Amino acid sequence: MPVTGSRSISMDLTLIDETFDLSITENYNISIQASLNGYSFSILDKRRNKYILLRNQGFNQQLTEEELAAKLGDALREDELLTRVYGSVSFVYLSGRYTIVPESLFDTENLKAYFSFNQELFETDKLYYNNVKAAGAVIIFAIPVELTEKLTDWNGKVKFYSQIAPFVENFVTNYGEKDDKYKVMVNLHPGFTDIAVLKGNSLKLCNSFGCKNEKDFIYFLLYVFEQLRLNQEDTQVFIAGDIQKNSPHYEILKKHIRNISFEKYSNHFNYSYKFMEVESHRFSNLLNLNMCE
Repeated sequence: MPVTGSRSISMDLTLIDETFDLSITENYNISIQASLNGYSFSILDKRRNKYILLRNQGFNQQLTEEELAAKLGDALREDELLTRVYGSVSFVYLSGRYTIVPESLFDTENLKAYFSFNQELFETDKLYYNNVKAAGAVIIFAIPVELTEKLTDWNGKVKFYSQIAPFVENFVTNYGEKDDKYKVMVNLHPGFTDIAVLKGNSLKLCNSFGCKNEKDFIYFLLYVFEQLRLNQEDTQVFIAGDIQKNSPHYEILKKHIRNISFEKYSNHFNYSYKFMEVESHRFSNLLNLNMCE
């Protein structure tokens, strides 16, 4: 199970397109993402399929789960953008605590058994699952119950997701091919890293690894390369999330992997010109969450 770490690109950010209108939020979809290091949300104008707002709020220090629930609860009550009624509401919790089951073997009666096979289930957890159609798989994951209660009290129709759902949905949908080429997708979060491997349209691996620093990060990535016998010169690696070109993680990555690309904005959506002010890979999971609906 991934360990928690404090590394994070601290960035408070608000991008608002001039067409955003607080009086018609029922025409918008809002997606919220949270971790112990901060929270973000984006707003999609579903009539134009266009992202028109993005906000990120980092914390000065890593919080506990209880502190996060209280902090987010305050924001849901006090932030003018979060006190409105939206057409749909999605929430993604960044955590490595999940398991993946083939869709053909999945049974809703066995959620606890699936999850407990390789994760510890705590009394403070609530289990959910997401269907990832592109991969023919189901993700079973845990969210702290105190956090889910804050969100359901705020909006009873909120849909809960693991970050693995948009991560895999985007990877398979946008990069799957009918050839036999391997591709690797990496998404960095504070304290852990998600890694997935595709061969053609087939998902060969998806896992999360605890990473305290850049040495842990490259160790686990090269471990995946070794286990699947991937070529470090030729295999294309797409990177997203909590990483920048001047970061130690990127510097060590360049020493070992030759074919690296930062994740781009998905062509499934349109984006306000305001979104050009932030790196396209930074909020990949949050902005691809609408692909899962």
